[in-house]
Amino acid sequence: MSIRTWINIAINSLVLMVIVVLTVVFYHQTAETIQDRILLQLNSIKQLKGIQIREYLEEEWLTLKAESAQSIDSIPDYIPLSALPATGAYDLSEYSPTGKLLIGMVKYDGDQKQVKLIDDQQIQHILLERTGMGETGETYLVGDDLRLRSRSRFFPDQSPFSIGFDKPRVRRGLSGESGQGIGLDYREVEVYTVYEPIELESLRLLILSEIDVSEAHRPLIDLRYRLISIALVILLIAALIAHYLTSVLTQPLTDIREHLQSMSIGQYDRSIRPVAHPLEIHEMYIALIELQTALSGAVRFSTAIGDMHLDEEYTPNSSFDLLGESLINMRDQLAEYQRLDQLRAQSTKRLLIDRLEQERRRLSRELHDGVGPLLTSLKLYVQNHIKDPVHQSEMRSRLDETISEIRRMSYALLPPSIQDFGIGATLSSYIDGINRTSDIEVHFEDLTHKSNSQIDITLAVNIYRIVQELINNTLKYAQATSIHCTLSELDDFVSLYYIDDGRGFDIVATRTGAGLTNIRERVDIFNGTIQIESKKGQTLFEIEIPLSYE
Repeated sequence: MSIRTWINIAINSLVLMVIVVLTVVFYHQTAETIQDRILLQLNSIKQLKGIQIREYLEEEWLTLKAESAQSIDSIPDYIPLSALPATGAYDLSEYSPTGKLLIGMVKYDGDQKQVKLIDDQQIQHILLERTGMGETGETYLVGDDLRLRSRSRFFPDQSPFSIGFDKPRVRRGLSGESGQGIGLDYREVEVYTVYEPIELESLRLLILSEIDVSEAHRPLIDLRYRLISIALVILLIAALIAHYLTSVLTQPLTDIREHLQSMSIGQYDRSIRPVAHPLEIHEMYIALIELQTALSGAVRFSTAIGDMHLDEEYTPNSSFDLLGESLINMRDQLAEYQRLDQLRAQSTKRLLIDRLEQERRRLSRELHDGVGPLLTSLKLYVQNHIKDPVHQSEMRSRLDETISEIRRMSYALLPPSIQDFGIGATLSSYIDGINRTSDIEVHFEDLTHKSNSQIDITLAVNIYRIVQELINNTLKYAQATSIHCTLSELDDFVSLYYIDDGRGFDIVATRTGAGLTNIRERVDIFNGTIQIESKKGQTLFEIEIPLSYE
């Protein structure tokens, strides 16, 4: 996901979260305010109408006490006398033929009884006053039997007594409690409701003022739509601002990314033009230009080093420029390596010349001391025309010695058996000669392939020279009594294992010796490896040379 998308998502998510939080908080606070005002208004209406009903009933009760009323004998037959047991006010609605509110007030004065019947006209007039009640608001009465005592504005043709209303808040109100809240009315419709009991003598009624929640929340619904519209507008504005900001931020970042990608593939000459603002982005461009300049300088310096122009100068950008320090270090090490390589090449050339001269002197000495006298003797025999059989026999003997000496010298230069019989047989023959002419005991184990050997003539000659050098070094310096040598031909390489029981040598001090240097160079020429261990009583050489050495 691109940084532009991330910034858009982040900004829009933040704005959306703020809008949602503010909208929810504002909506709930508004809903609580509306609810409080509705309940306060219903409470005022309920109190007002409750006071009016109480005043009306109290006035009627005082009138009954002060004036004569109907005689008990004139009470309608549908009202039993048992419903008026003593002085007081009674709810007689259950005996009303129409099911409307009927209140009976009775006063006992000795044996004389006076009764006053109050119908629902005045009370219904008070309850049906609609001021402040809206479209669904109403105030009504409920009796102890959990039935309505006043006409319902929703069921005007239905007898109030036939409408039951059994809810927990009705029972609490009839038990003497007052309260308010949200609940279901007798229609099973959710309403805001306030209630309190009305008591007079033995009479107890519950007055309730209610309004439908749907009507009360109508402003909230309108507010909800307004808030949604405002939120959408704000989100649209935020999206436009986020788009603008991401364009300002991501375009330079995209440009910088492309420059970095170009530098990552080695293109350091691409032109970089810094933008004028904002300041931080401008500084990023300046830093990128400095990086490009530093890398270009490092590349030029490394190119010069690669071309072995080791006199090229370079100055690191700071003490933290590890790349520059590394390149300078590399240049210095290459210069030192070049110097040492030149010294090593000169030393190798001198060593080669010395060895050639040594070989020439040895060959000259052998020719002078060995073949020369024999040829001189033969020359004398020939010049004197020797006919004596004894002298002729001696001359033939000298001629055989000369031929043998020439063969021995030829064999020392390059044994012809290498090409005819292989390196294993040649080394066996060479070591047999060593065993015959020296006091040291040499044990050789030939593990090369007798047929289909993969050791070519060049490698065979090199191995032969290495073994020669090892044995000569042992004979000259080691003071050893025995040598063990094993030559093994494996699938991919040749292994030479050589050990003697001599006095050993210091590997570090002898590292640049002529014999050891010659062995190392021969191994290196054929991409082989050599391991040397030496201590008193044992010197070990392990050499491995690949069969495919080119």
